[in-house]
Amino acid sequence: MSETALYGPLQDWLKEQGYEVRDEWKNVGFYKCHIDVMGIKNSGNVFYDDIEIVAIEAKLSGSFTSLGQADNYKDFSHKVYFATAKKEISDQLKEDVLDKRLGLLQVDQGTGKVNKIFDAVPARPRSEAQTTFLLHRLGVVRCIFCRCYFKKSDDMTELKRAQPFNKKKTIIRLWLCKECLEFLKLDKVYLQKQDFKNAELRIEKKITRLDNQCQWEEKQFKKERERHRKWFGDHNKRINALRKAR
Repeated sequence: MSETALYGPLQDWLKEQGYEVRDEWKNVGFYKCHIDVMGIKNSGNVFYDDIEIVAIEAKLSGSFTSLGQADNYKDFSHKVYFATAKKEISDQLKEDVLDKRLGLLQVDQGTGKVNKIFDAVPARPRSEAQTTFLLHRLGVVRCIFCRCYFKKSDDMTELKRAQPFNKKKTIIRLWLCKECLEFLKLDKVYLQKQDFKNAELRIEKKITRLDNQCQWEEKQFKKERERHRKWFGDHNKRINALRKAR
């Protein structure tokens, strides 16, 4: 039995946990390492959109070198598991996995059943740049305005900005989702022809107008609230005066 035979059961296990997996996400070469199995899922809420990446290092047996490879996945993953096909897992391997704050999975070679010995400790990735680049390779990007994650498609808008850093010209790739493009009333063709600086100024002006509108509405609300308070105060005074007159 080869290590690649473990990929299928591990992917099925990730699907049961609510992660999205694809066949092309197996044995992905990334930053001098090969991720055996990986999955992603949306872990945000109604107020903030967030994403979670889980990576699994699969081995027929366990060794300290293999755990070092799995530990490198923390640079771009939120959860990292070490999967082994050994029927009996030694206490030393369990201690090494716990020391590196990894999760441990046991795969049955006969049935393909995955048994979770203990869960991985969730943590923020060490490098946000590597995480963003990995998501881009997986076809997932983030909107620079509303900060939502969405899958790359033909109707999205890509912005490029040249940023000098260490005397090198680095091209930063940014995206706007379709909803924000319509909300900001920005023309997609205009954004593609103009440089990022002009587009960024238009977005900042739109945000400033929205802020001013919110401030004006807040002032109007406070004025209306004070007017109602004054009316209720005068009304209570009149009622108290009538009661005393009786």
